[in-house]
Amino acid sequence: MRSAKAGCRFSTELLRTVCKRADIECFSVAPVFGAGSVRSFQVMPGVQLIYSQLELQAPTTRIYQLRSNMVEISFCLDGEMRIDTPEIQICKGDTVILNQTHNHALCNFCGCPFLGVSLVIFFPEIVTTLNIMLGTLSFEKDEYLYKLLLQESGLVIGAQGRIVQAFHELRDLPENYNHYLTRLKTIELLLYIMGEMK
Repeated sequence: MRSAKAGCRFSTELLRTVCKRADIECFSVAPVFGAGSVRSFQVMPGVQLIYSQLELQAPTTRIYQLRSNMVEISFCLDGEMRIDTPEIQICKGDTVILNQTHNHALCNFCGCPFLGVSLVIFFPEIVTTLNIMLGTLSFEKDEYLYKLLLQESGLVIGAQGRIVQAFHELRDLPENYNHYLTRLKTIELLLYIMGEMK
């Protein structure tokens, strides 16, 4: 499994490992920063699903540490988040696409608890996965997916019904973790997002 920490998704200062199994990792927020928890699920090659429940005491630069081959698609279930570089604000129902340009950006949760669901996408693994699952070679033949996700840094997608529904469904799945259903819902969500970004 490519863990959240191994993928540099979070700072090791911010989170502490609580438990680690074959396909799931759980973290808690270090008390000096506040309270909360993060759960990371390896869905399939090239995709991680992350659930965040954060109550941070102050704005921090320790949220995003993404590599050049990583993209995070985050959905705000509840709360609010502001990022200073470049300036972004997301509220309940919003989706934002982030990449390495947001590393060390100052994140402000405005003193409110934040509840979010994120897909962390790894290139080139996601391209191979999409081709296999959809029975195509189209994602391999052009660079559309790379350009769409890696270059659309900071794009905020407002509350779109299909995207909101898909993220809510992903939120409910891990209670009875189902690999196959989660994979299908993840692919469905990616296709919806790509459709909104065209």
